[in-house]
Amino acid sequence: MLAGLFNLCHDYGHSNYEKLFGLLNDVQQATAVSMKETKAKVLKSQQYMKTQFTKHAERHSPCLELCMSHAFGSCSESHPSCFPDVVRLLEVEKYVKETLPRIANAAEHDQLMEDLQDVMNTHTQYVSHLLRTKHQGDYYKFILANLQPGDAVVIVDYKMKLELGVRLREIRGTDNGPHYHNTAFLLYLCKVNLTFNLTLVEYNNFKAGEGKSMLDTHFVHISHKIVHWVRVGDNLETGNQLGELIGLMTNVKCRKLQINRSKAPDKVGTLKDISLYRSFQLPTSGTYSGGLIARIPFCSWQGAEEDQGADSSSVQPHPSNC
Repeated sequence: MLAGLFNLCHDYGHSNYEKLFGLLNDVQQATAVSMKETKAKVLKSQQYMKTQFTKHAERHSPCLELCMSHAFGSCSESHPSCFPDVVRLLEVEKYVKETLPRIANAAEHDQLMEDLQDVMNTHTQYVSHLLRTKHQGDYYKFILANLQPGDAVVIVDYKMKLELGVRLREIRGTDNGPHYHNTAFLLYLCKVNLTFNLTLVEYNNFKAGEGKSMLDTHFVHISHKIVHWVRVGDNLETGNQLGELIGLMTNVKCRKLQINRSKAPDKVGTLKDISLYRSFQLPTSGTYSGGLIARIPFCSWQGAEEDQGADSSSVQPHPSNC
């Protein structure tokens, strides 16, 4: 799957399940209780989350854990069903907690309990990520299906770091998110509607892997092209060589951007808690015309929220910034 390409899927999904398998081995050794059947449940849960979970999640589902309306807010409809595959890991958690009191060593017991909680917290983040990804994909399809003449959707992403012929996975420590999610850029967007003959309606800053799957696929194709090029013995040492290689791919163009730093605007400070806000509307009428209306998205699953609630904030236009 994406374990070799995308860090969140690797850290939240693949690596976390490996940690859980290791935890079960430790519990088995400390309690002399066989974890064979429990490991089989974990493996089935891993396979289900990778291949079926997002297919089964719906805007409203009779199963609470698969109901996206509940995950992203509230759902007034009933949820009488329980889908066994989606709660399998919760059953594993319950069984392990019931087994741990067999351990006489208090320090070992507490450490394994803490490790179990860390694994389950990470699993909640994994589920939340999968649900947000599906939500963003559905929203993107909805927007495309309802475009009017003259409307357009623009998707932008960065390849965060490219080590020629060395690795495919992006290095999160070199994240370029601040380049397109910062106060100066948002205030620039406010000016666009006032300056150009177009109307920006909304700006969304998605987390990695959420809503940009088309570009993620594009990047991995480029990465594999580079790896193949180097492995067959061709040189790839400069940006110009990289551009020429990418230009050989079908429907791909490569351009060099020369940034004139001398024309960069003065620093404008930072909007409070800007990193929490991922969805921005740019109203053209009303109180906040020419400004921003921001919203914090959240996703809850089994009562655990990744972002602590949904909130919104507004920025009114001001001569000094918009």
